[in-house]
Amino acid sequence: MLTAQLGPRASAESERPPGAGNGATAATAAAVYCHRNTAQHRFNRFLGLTGNDVRHPETAALVALVLRARSRRAGAQAPP
Repeated sequence: MLTAQLGPRASAESERPPGAGNGATAATAAAVYCHRNTAQHRFNRFLGLTGNDVRHPETAALVALVLRARSRRAGAQAPP
């Protein structure tokens, strides 16, 4: 499952998959203020680490949902 692939170090803030909504490298690069090659490298790195290609909308939605759920779960478990 995706949560097992992301591991304990993944969080919504530090390990967010690169993406700007449509999976296009140029659009993503513009959205996150980096060069197109940097965005492409980040897509490929995330794919290599998790086996999930976030350039596909269904996969990107699943990854975003898992990261959001993990973030909320971690917030709920934090001491008051």
